[in-house]
Amino acid sequence: MDELIARALDLARTQGAEYADIRVVNTDQERYAVKNGVMETLSIDQSQGFGVRVLVDGSWGFASSHDFSRTEVDRVTLLATEIARASALVPPVPSRGKGGVVLGTPVTSRGTYVTPIEIDPFTISSEQKLQLLMRADETMALV
Repeated sequence: MDELIARALDLARTQGAEYADIRVVNTDQERYAVKNGVMETLSIDQSQGFGVRVLVDGSWGFASSHDFSRTEVDRVTLLATEIARASALVPPVPSRGKGGVVLGTPVTSRGTYVTPIEIDPFTISSEQKLQLLMRADETMALV
């Protein structure tokens, strides 16, 4: 993964990016639905993707994908720079000043964010979750 991130950042620089970042997102998702005592939906999904954001000629460009191949990382990075260049062609709105983004001194950083939770819902079995939904469905049916 680090190699692909470095590849995208290097390519963005060679394409004239004054600034570039890449964000990788991993998502785990579970869906359960119960209606009238019958389980209607149970799905467990995992997805992963990345987005490249660049600043070229004072304008932002962004592109993203779920494919982490070298070819796709290159394509997405080039697309982000093309979008930034196209955005730079749009005349600035007079009420917003001269236009063009100017950033301060660049800072290199790397981080991870995990939502704080008391109980990780992915540690609870599907059976327990469905039992809770069935009880809630039964209670709602009484109203």
